[in-house]
Amino acid sequence: MTAAVSGLTGRDDSSPNCPQVWVLDTTEKRFDALADTGLASEQERGRADALSDAPTARRLLARRSAVRLVLGRYLGCDPAELRLV
Repeated sequence: MTAAVSGLTGRDDSSPNCPQVWVLDTTEKRFDALADTGLASEQERGRADALSDAPTARRLLARRSAVRLVLGRYLGCDPAELRLV
């Protein structure tokens, strides 16, 4: 079965033994909005601000936000509350 989380697509099998693979091409303009969700941590925003290339910084924020959205869905919690290490 295919599932969608805020435009992300991947396999959503409920079996605990089935690995999950999610793909996000952050070079696609449609994912730019993920960088503006406010889900990235203060540390991640600082890393993005330190990058000299704005598109690379936006892709970093989009990736981290996407990870939080997917994990939040699986864990049944607010993505903004997840601490990624």
